[in-house]
Amino acid sequence: MRAFYLDRPPRLFEQPPKLEDSKHFERLAIYPRATLQGGLRTKGLFKHSVPNQPLVSVIMATLNSQQFLEATLQSILDQSYGNLELLVIDGGSNDSTLQILQTYANKIDYFMSLKDKGIAQAFNRGVRLAFGDYINFQGDSDGFVAPNALQEVMAGVQGEMLISARVVRVDEQGDVLYTSDYLKNFDKNLLRFKMIHHQGLLTHRDYFSIYGLFDEDLIFSMDYEHLLRCFHNFPAFVSKVEVLARWRADGLGTDKELEIFKEWAQIKARHQIAPALVLKAIEKWILAKFYLKKALKWIKH
Repeated sequence: MRAFYLDRPPRLFEQPPKLEDSKHFERLAIYPRATLQGGLRTKGLFKHSVPNQPLVSVIMATLNSQQFLEATLQSILDQSYGNLELLVIDGGSNDSTLQILQTYANKIDYFMSLKDKGIAQAFNRGVRLAFGDYINFQGDSDGFVAPNALQEVMAGVQGEMLISARVVRVDEQGDVLYTSDYLKNFDKNLLRFKMIHHQGLLTHRDYFSIYGLFDEDLIFSMDYEHLLRCFHNFPAFVSKVEVLARWRADGLGTDKELEIFKEWAQIKARHQIAPALVLKAIEKWILAKFYLKKALKWIKH
């Protein structure tokens, strides 16, 4: 028997799904304070979970995203996985981003525009609106690598809390820089040294009910901090060899590695994922590796 009914189109319902109560989910079908909104939900059409096919909510934060937005949207809308909802949370764009979103109003489940404090707040708004069993976050210039990518990653998923697939790092022109490692024998202690990229991570909605929403005071690494909250009681984790998404080198953290490393250090200390002296040594090792890589790059050029 097939695990997923991929030959069936997504089912649309005239009522939003009923979800268990949780202080982290406001049960909103649309965002009442949005200055602009659109999509299938505004027409009374909703996606639901169906037997053997969890609903996946893909949340994208945008702000003046016209350069890559359409390609990113298309990579998500082209997915063969049969039960996906797309939510786009815009922070008040003043370029052609909103016009592009309106062009896709009959395909996007919901989009809204309202000024925000940053990516973390945009993601939190999306989580509150999401009806999915699993939630995935994409940047406005990222997206899925192939139409069957999500289908392959969701194959065999049985309610695990965290599903991690690989991502491919690309430059602004789309040329591949590297592909992330397959975390075959994942050990949570790996998180002391590196993060898991949110583009390749699918998080069960129960995680948000247990650990809350993203810290809106963080600038770069709200997803890393959110993951470290479970470090001392790590939940069921599945690592997939498949590459799910691309991660484009044009985001908020471009050329701000030292600021990111500083934020990482503060986050790791906050959650006490290792003794203070060990964390200090890890911080120095990360900085040394960064400067060595920079020096080698300079020598080559």
